[in-house]
Amino acid sequence: MIKKILKYTAAFIASFLILIVAAYFAYPYINEDDIPEGEMGMDVVKQLREEVEAEEAAQDSIEVDPLTVMENKYQGKIDSLYVVMEEMEAHYKEELADKKEVELSKDMEDVTRALLNLDERVVAPIVNQLEDDQLIKLYRAGSNMQRERLLGSLDPDKASNILRQVIL
Repeated sequence: MIKKILKYTAAFIASFLILIVAAYFAYPYINEDDIPEGEMGMDVVKQLREEVEAEEAAQDSIEVDPLTVMENKYQGKIDSLYVVMEEMEAHYKEELADKKEVELSKDMEDVTRALLNLDERVVAPIVNQLEDDQLIKLYRAGSNMQRERLLGSLDPDKASNILRQVIL
């Protein structure tokens, strides 16, 4: 009885192995769309390799301008340098404007000192001819004594008008 069981088991295993091997070789012909290996799989690999080689050859045949390559390589640095230049230019203009303001304020102080150090009889006709905004600049640039002299040399209406504008 054991011999019969062994014979049937051996026949079953042998037939199973034969069916597995037959299915392995028949699979590419049964399912042609999904072929992982085999002769047809090698054709697909060869075809893909040929496509890649053709694409590489096409890229190699394109002539590249060396100047364009260098420009592309350094374009980021060039752009950042332009940004730095613009920042430096803005900073320079700002410094120049500040310097001019300082020079104007020094000039204004000099004019204020020179004008208000004169006698009130000489200053009165000069300052009465000035505009209100010019008088305000003179008032702000002067010291306390010079401010007193300026207001004292002005007509009372003009002096009160200047004070109103300065206080506001």
